[in-house]
Amino acid sequence: MQTWKTDITDKKETFSAEAMELLCQKKALFVDIETTGLSPKYHFCYLIGCCGRQEDRLILTQFFCDCPEDEAVILETFDTFTQSYDRVITFNGKHFDLPFLEKRCLSYRLPASFSVMEHTDIYRECQRLKKPLALISCRQKAIEEFLGIHREDSFDGGSLIPVYEEYVKERDPRRLNLLKLHNFEDVLGMIRLIPILSYQRTPEEIRVTDVEDCGSELLIRGNLCIQLPTPIRLRQEGIYCILEGGTFRISLPLIPGPLRYYLKDYRKYDYLPLEDRIIPKTLSKYVDASRKTPATPQTCCLSREGRFFPLLAEFQPEKGTYLFRRSYEDRRQYLLLDDTAKNVSFLERYIADFLLHFFPPEVSEPS
Repeated sequence: MQTWKTDITDKKETFSAEAMELLCQKKALFVDIETTGLSPKYHFCYLIGCCGRQEDRLILTQFFCDCPEDEAVILETFDTFTQSYDRVITFNGKHFDLPFLEKRCLSYRLPASFSVMEHTDIYRECQRLKKPLALISCRQKAIEEFLGIHREDSFDGGSLIPVYEEYVKERDPRRLNLLKLHNFEDVLGMIRLIPILSYQRTPEEIRVTDVEDCGSELLIRGNLCIQLPTPIRLRQEGIYCILEGGTFRISLPLIPGPLRYYLKDYRKYDYLPLEDRIIPKTLSKYVDASRKTPATPQTCCLSREGRFFPLLAEFQPEKGTYLFRRSYEDRRQYLLLDDTAKNVSFLERYIADFLLHFFPPEVSEPS
């Protein structure tokens, strides 16, 4: 067994504030493994790379099997090593790395205390972000490209299996360097990926700074509570939004009236066809029968002039708010642009719900 420790403290300027918080304040350990195959029943782990805070330094530690017989040693050493940390961060570790390590530990009757640690799987989080960020895929290198990250290593884990097998036979230091570099870059790469998780926080603490009424649209500018690594564009219900850095710009389409508000208790009203309006039955009793007819769901409505904007599925208007439609058959609903709708606090809540459509909170899995 070989153990390599690399002090990367001087590289911290390349890491985001979010990554440094995880490493320093939340005592996270970034973990990536290299194996001889996908099945823990027939294959084994020959390299475990991990990075975490050690006293006042950031150390990237790698545990390497010089031969297959070393596996039990690196598993036991790694398990002991993780006990200084509070959480594990992996890339697809929820479905591969940690289950693989657990089963390999079980085969040697070794403890796997790391399995109960708090766990953040970057790959799983990126799957939720794939559509809004228009990611080509959720592979680590694809996400690195989205963030503008370039790595020296050009291999993947599968292509390095024969390299390891050849190293065990020939002890070629060049092959050893390839194995070490790939794992080293994977661990560093995970730390550099952390800024992508900031997109999940965009609905938090929206701050509107400017509202401009342009007639056919409402232009809204403001600040986010976080800094995003790459600008993105979002579109829903005709609403167009740009998120860039710590700011947002959103264009809210305005639909001219008249639009209609449909009353649910239509049996309480009569409809006057000639006037195209409804009146309560308590008053319509004074109207000649030839001028009225019982209101129906289609005719029991109030017409309103003005400009309107779309109601989002995620947005919950206050009780008593009128919801308008173009016609009874049109299920799309709109809100009237009035002084209440132009209120900053209202717009902040509306924009936060717009962003929640793309970045919904994670639902906890049942235990």
